[in-house]
Amino acid sequence: MTRILAALLCATLTLALGTRPGRAQEGALLLHSVYPAHSLHTRAAQALADEVRESTGGAVRIQVLPGGVPGLRGPDLLEAVRGGTPPLANMLMGEVSRTERAFAISTLPLLARSLADARRLHDRCRPLYETLCARWGQTLLLAAPWPPSGLFSRWPVHTMADLAGLRLRVYDTTMAGFFARAGARPVDLPWVDLLSALHGGAVDAVLTSPTSAVDVALWEHLPHFLALDLAYPLNMLTINTQALDALAPGHRAALLDAAARAQERLWLEVEHEAAQSLAAIQRHGVVVVRPDPSLEPALDALAQDMRREFLWRAGEDAATAIEAYLRP
Repeated sequence: MTRILAALLCATLTLALGTRPGRAQEGALLLHSVYPAHSLHTRAAQALADEVRESTGGAVRIQVLPGGVPGLRGPDLLEAVRGGTPPLANMLMGEVSRTERAFAISTLPLLARSLADARRLHDRCRPLYETLCARWGQTLLLAAPWPPSGLFSRWPVHTMADLAGLRLRVYDTTMAGFFARAGARPVDLPWVDLLSALHGGAVDAVLTSPTSAVDVALWEHLPHFLALDLAYPLNMLTINTQALDALAPGHRAALLDAAARAQERLWLEVEHEAAQSLAAIQRHGVVVVRPDPSLEPALDALAQDMRREFLWRAGEDAATAIEAYLRP
């Protein structure tokens, strides 16, 4: 993509955004982040943008759009970034796994049982993730996890029986399949649609992290949290490769270097963020419990079944990466 074309893409989005607050700045590269401005991964994106602007003397300006580009939904982000509208996006890997199944690796239940496990799994899979992004005309700038996933609910959930029939919002098809096996009624719902679903009574529980719960004051609807630590789902930030290549070599290097530093900061911040968020939801009255002793082995058995099925369906490269991670 030429610089002229990149500018046209930004101009197109400027028109689409109209005169709303936070509209596109002329000549800026837009970065879609569906999460609020104070959210973990949006803050990281803004810090990256600030660093790039400073290191390039203002020649490269990235405008982060908290709340995202209007009308752009999570599952469509791979296609949107490939088209350059927007040229950069924060995306939950599991949410785009309908398009590329291997992006669901980080959300396989109980595959990573700690942050250290999650980092080792990421490192094993990073070459695969980069290849998949390249297939979609984009470059992976960074990938880092959300804090571990648990279950927020309107009423207490302790056992498998409590999961039966539970209308549960999940963040990807992998978790939908997992909770369907557990007897729940999962709803694969983009984050942008969550609050309206809660207000309308369409869901009774939400699978997410305490960090994301703080972002939307989830305690106003769901006062119970089951700390399952099911997964450390990865969020990735990508850029349209033609837009990246259109930058001057020195500016391109500055962006890639800043992205590498942003990724390391995120991995270091996750554990602290998880602890802070857990304390915050408790201050707002959320009752936090660990799984009942009978629940853990039942969920682990389901997770093993899901993993075997995934390895069979995900393709040789994904299976090789996961098997390398599982080896002692």
